[in-house]
Amino acid sequence: MKSNLLTPECESQRRSLFPPNAKYPTSPATPLYPRSETRADKVLRSLDQLSQKREHLYNTRILTGGHRTSSQICRYVFEGHQSRGIPIRIGIFAGLRGDAFVGPGAVARFLEDLVALPQLGESFRIYAYPVVHATNFETATPSFRPGDYIINQIGCKVLSSESYQIEREIFAIAFDGIITIRLVDEIKNLKVGISDSRLHDVLVRPILSTLQPFLPTIEGCACDTPRFLTAGNGLKRKPFELTFQVPSSGWSGLHSIGLRIALHRIVDCFRRYVVRNESSSRIEMDLGRFISQNRPKESAKFLVGV
Repeated sequence: MKSNLLTPECESQRRSLFPPNAKYPTSPATPLYPRSETRADKVLRSLDQLSQKREHLYNTRILTGGHRTSSQICRYVFEGHQSRGIPIRIGIFAGLRGDAFVGPGAVARFLEDLVALPQLGESFRIYAYPVVHATNFETATPSFRPGDYIINQIGCKVLSSESYQIEREIFAIAFDGIITIRLVDEIKNLKVGISDSRLHDVLVRPILSTLQPFLPTIEGCACDTPRFLTAGNGLKRKPFELTFQVPSSGWSGLHSIGLRIALHRIVDCFRRYVVRNESSSRIEMDLGRFISQNRPKESAKFLVGV
């Protein structure tokens, strides 16, 4: 599918997603000055090249208070074929602290897969933010202070520029689901959990069964509600939030492969879940219409009370 537009949502974001006096405007995807390649550039180089073709993948850079690349968040939008009319909007956030390399790499490879085989992302519009904390990412600096970790700032009155931008994105785009990949020091095994328990069998269980053959220690976990990206932002309709907790030490290469596979599993399972629910709703509506149209008419004698 060739297109020279970002689609309505993407177009509005590129022009001006928020009022003109917003503190942190969005900049063009291509910088206006030469610069050396950064650590983030190396991870995202292939995505930048693919997005230049503007076939299924598009990108913009969100300024977070400065003009250096390390003070920007790269947003990549994959647009699949929309067979159902309204796209399923999913947001993927990784690189939430400076030394988190596993998540950004997995997200980048996942998007490459979708561009190579667009049918894998049919009915989806996926907004990916592979490196959220770009400033610390450049120096591989972990955020040991709880207040510096973006997840811990969500819903607070005082936010870092990165957290501020994430809240704006979540509020403006109205995601159907959010996926976060977090690096955690206190764990030894990869963990996955979801905010909506009703979707545990839909998403978490398939991920566990798919990854357990080569990651036998992977665990399902109960999510800590205050640590959701959507916590405290006042959304009327909250998206589901699926979280991956990745140990900061261990087999990072294997974890990266597992995350890449898991992202594909989520897309496939959630699409089938949405289609199944829509089909059930249509059947119920058709059945209700059929019953109302074919209900025997009551006699006039009964109606007038004779």
